[in-house]
Amino acid sequence: MMMSLFLFSAMVGGVLNGPVAPDEGDLTRGTWELNLAESVPPQGTVFRPFNVTIYQAGAMLAFTQTEIGPDGKTRSFSHQTPTDGVERPVPEFPGAKMTMTRLPSGVIDAKLRFPNGALQNKVCLLQPDLNKQVCFATITSATGEVKFFKHVLNRIK
Repeated sequence: MMMSLFLFSAMVGGVLNGPVAPDEGDLTRGTWELNLAESVPPQGTVFRPFNVTIYQAGAMLAFTQTEIGPDGKTRSFSHQTPTDGVERPVPEFPGAKMTMTRLPSGVIDAKLRFPNGALQNKVCLLQPDLNKQVCFATITSATGEVKFFKHVLNRIK
């Protein structure tokens, strides 16, 4: 479950917005694919391919993520959440809680609290060509160990 939760959190925090005005959230609508060559996984892990389709971006985010699991099987799930800064349970992953906060710049500060006490904090920047997002994140374990990672997402449609 931890790997699925990690992929989910990566997607949620990572592909939903860039530095655009709050009323321009639809710039991130579409389908995005993880660029494995440009991304940097946390120490000791590897990224698995995934893509995400964003249906709504703004005050409410709605998306479907499709990923290839370690067993080679394709899995998809959908989720939606407001970007109001309120911590909410993540029904797809029991015990996890998420906060999505739209900053004045339009960037979303995404925080995912894992059941074991770890915290992931992530922000993404939509690049000027509107076809790439670069996401920076840290994962802080319950014991205080911090790991960095970077997702690069390319628009595929």
